[in-house]
Amino acid sequence: MCTSLQIINHLQDCKKDFQELKRIYIPKSFFKKHSVDKEIFKFKDSNSNFFDLVYEMTEKVKIMLVKSDEGLRMIKPWSLRKETLIILNIAKRLCYLLKNNDVLRKNVKLSRIDLIFCFIKGIIN
Repeated sequence: MCTSLQIINHLQDCKKDFQELKRIYIPKSFFKKHSVDKEIFKFKDSNSNFFDLVYEMTEKVKIMLVKSDEGLRMIKPWSLRKETLIILNIAKRLCYLLKNNDVLRKNVKLSRIDLIFCFIKGIIN
């Protein structure tokens, strides 16, 4: 789950990381596969190739999260299990938002409603 959260964070901050830190954390292989140049981070909007890149990365993250879900349910202390399940739901929601929003146009983050929903879902699961 930790790796998934890190990748999600990299996708959320990809434009800012490039512009402010001159860093790109997305693997070069994804840029090459989707015919995307790093100069994309200078634009206000994504193109279809960059959308495809983000989509593929979030799909891979979703697979990791499904695998994490199985292990997290085996955590014995109730409070720790619930906390990690809340975080898992946050990660799943962020994947959805990253796939359905343009990370170059706007900062993708959870709304208060999203957070409440993730909290409730984590508690009742």
